Amino acid sequence: MSPSAEPTPEVALIDVTEAVLEQLLELALREADADEVTPPLGTAAGWNTDRISWFREFHRAAAAGLDGPARQKSWAIDCGGQLAGSIRLQWKGAEPTDAAGGGVAGGPGLPGGGAGAGGGLAVLTGVWAAADAGSGVTGGGVSVGGVSGGGVSGGGGLAGLTPGGAGSEAPPDAEAGGAGGAGLGSGGSDAAGGTLETGIWLARSFRGRGVGREALRLVKDRATSAGAAVLVADTTAGNVGALALLKSAGAELVAGAASDNATVPVKGRIPLR
Repeated sequence: MSPSAEPTPEVALIDVTEAVLEQLLELALREADADEVTPPLGTAAGWNTDRISWFREFHRAAAAGLDGPARQKSWAIDCGGQLAGSIRLQWKGAEPTDAAGGGVAGGPGLPGGGAGAGGGLAVLTGVWAAADAGSGVTGGGVSVGGVSGGGVSGGGGLAGLTPGGAGSEAPPDAEAGGAGGAGLGSGGSDAAGGTLETGIWLARSFRGRGVGREALRLVKDRATSAGAAVLVADTTAGNVGALALLKSAGAELVAGAASDNATVPVKGRIPLR
């Protein structure tokens, strides 16, 4: 390793117990914008009671795992013994068929709205839009479809991590924040093995350090073990950090048409087979 190369951070994914959930919430309140982590909820700007309730409900629903009613799983991101953010996975469309040839039954999504831009942890569409490719880009997160609400679109992450439709959360982070317009979002389905969405958000003090890249690598392994053929996330053309993160994971990027506010959506598709 060259003298200028930064060491790979020690990152682990841990289950979100009730105790971890409260620590994650405290971290999000202190070091992430509400729009980077949750869908747009309530009338008051920023972290209001509706967003805080959604945050808790999202993670509690995801605790049942990918085989549970919400068809999603969230993890807290641990970096060197400290919580750094969160990342999630959620089934999109049909899951891989079981050994008997039948489809795996899915469940309803988290309460809330459907997939939509501007969401937060719809992850991982984005529950978590902050992504990190180690570039030091600060901003939003990844949003991947999911828990009631829109997708994450933060200033530096994968919009695909934010919840967007059937109970999702924001997608992997590119060392950014969350749903605030920079995240990764959702993608399509893959008939061969099923498609999982991911989303991610990172606390500001952990962005730009390669934490998002390592978390995305770990969640790719989880997606592969779950039998998925493809991992997807949505972001925007202006989210340099999220795009770099997706590229580092081998994602195929496809830009869509500009929206009314001139935002150009980008879909990332990471083959797992």
